[in-house]
Amino acid sequence: MMTQSMTRLLRPVRIGSALLATLLVLAGCSVAPTYERPSVDTPAAFKEAAPNTQTGENGSQWKAAQPAEDIARGEWWKIFGDDQLNALEDRAQQANQDLKAAAARLGQARALTRDARSGYFPQIDAGLGATRQRPSPASQGLPADANTQPNTLYRAQLGVSYEVDLFGRVASTVDAATADAQRSEALFHSVLLALQADVAQQYFQVRELDAAAELYRGTVDLRQESLRLVQRRFDEGDISEVDVARARTELASAQSEALGIARQRATAEHALAILLGRTPAEFALQNRAQDEAVASSSRAARLSHTQYREGAVSYFNVIDADRTVLQLQRASVTLDGERARSTVNLIRALGGGWSTPQPAATQVSSRQ
Repeated sequence: MMTQSMTRLLRPVRIGSALLATLLVLAGCSVAPTYERPSVDTPAAFKEAAPNTQTGENGSQWKAAQPAEDIARGEWWKIFGDDQLNALEDRAQQANQDLKAAAARLGQARALTRDARSGYFPQIDAGLGATRQRPSPASQGLPADANTQPNTLYRAQLGVSYEVDLFGRVASTVDAATADAQRSEALFHSVLLALQADVAQQYFQVRELDAAAELYRGTVDLRQESLRLVQRRFDEGDISEVDVARARTELASAQSEALGIARQRATAEHALAILLGRTPAEFALQNRAQDEAVASSSRAARLSHTQYREGAVSYFNVIDADRTVLQLQRASVTLDGERARSTVNLIRALGGGWSTPQPAATQVSSRQ
């Protein structure tokens, strides 16, 4: 009698254990293909590298790439120490439409990932509603013209469901959503870095053109003064009309180049305005004077003009001195601009600045 009772008690336990074992076995039967990273034969170093610079585990000059697209690049532009550039970078990150679109795509991908992960948990549904109805007289056994009272029916329902991930459908969905979120995050940081670099490059382009415009402005003033001097000496009969023609030609050439610089500067400023999410009509970047550079580099030209005024040299010497000064000044301005833009290109190629990288999840979520 006791044996039969124990058998009846243990039977549900055995059935439950068998069912649990079956579910565990089925849960491992995922039909999703296993991803295998393709093998790529990567050389240890460039073949052009010298033998003493070949890679090695210790003391090597070569370093394997370590992708870190999900890491914030930091505020690398502050190495230039330019407050106006810092303000433009902040404004671009707040107003650029491409960056906003990338942030929106990242937020959407993260939401889809959370939705996919919800498949791991039971689903709970709840509902509450009311129905207002009036029974027909016939259903109450009353005459057809009898009056019946309406009544309200309240209904509440609660449901719980859970899908066992027998064949890995939920896990595969989560993996796909996670990979898509990682791709969107990498794209966001790449767009952010590209925007920051473009703003810095356009800013330095505008500054270079500002300096060039200031140089040509000083050159035009100098050429106008030279033309007045040459015209006066021609009127007094000291020189021929050839020097006057040369002075007018040099003045017209400087004015033409100044206009070209002004057009280039306007184009660069318009491009910077677009990066900042503004229309060109709404944006203006004030010129930054280069008075010290102009004053120091114009001394030779003034000396040649003094010598010409005293009759010690011909006007050819004046023209050569002016051209030399302008070329040297223009080369110096161009070198400064190229140095800044080359630094920005290096930072873009390295994927950001040199500061210690910090996870950017909180920064990205705050933008959303």
